[in-house]
Parts: sequence; structure tokens; C-alpha cells
Amino acid sequence: MQTRDNNRKNQGEIVFIDDPVPKDHLLRKIEKAVDFSKLYEIVEELYCHNNGRPSTDPVVLFRARFQKNFLRPIRACLKIEEVTDF
Repeated sequence: MQTRDNNRKNQGEIVFIDDPVPKDHLLRKIEKAVDFSKLYEIVEELYCHNNGRPSTDPVVLFRARFQKNFLRPIRACLKIEEVTDF
């Protein structure tokens, strides 16, 4: 006898962003070593507090830029070393 689970399409799943990132990943080490709270003080005067639309968290913007400009080139160099057997 074949059974059908028609209620499955209404089920949800909770996924945490940290779950796919390995515990020993470089970004986790950076998170522990760097205090990003100082960044809020640095950029506070650049944001308007009484009008305008909600901003993106400056720490999120910094982390994205850091990952793009710093970690990607390192990853590319490591990949080149693997291919060329340095």
C-alpha cells in the first residue's frame, strides 16, 4: 500500500547559520579574536538617527568586505599551492 504525506509541504525547518561552518574555520577564529563592537563607535556619526530607511549593520558590511578582499585571495593562493605542489 502506498502512503502519501500531504502534510509535509506545510512543515518548516529551523536552520542556524552557524551549523554548516566547521568549528575550526578561520572565520570562527577571527570572530573570537576581533572585537567588532568598536566599529559601531567609529561609524556612528555617519548614520542619521532620526530619518531615512533602516541601515545594514556596519559589522555585517565590514565582515563581507573583509571576506571578499582578504580571505578570497588567501584561499586562491592556497589552491595554487596545492595544484603546483609547493
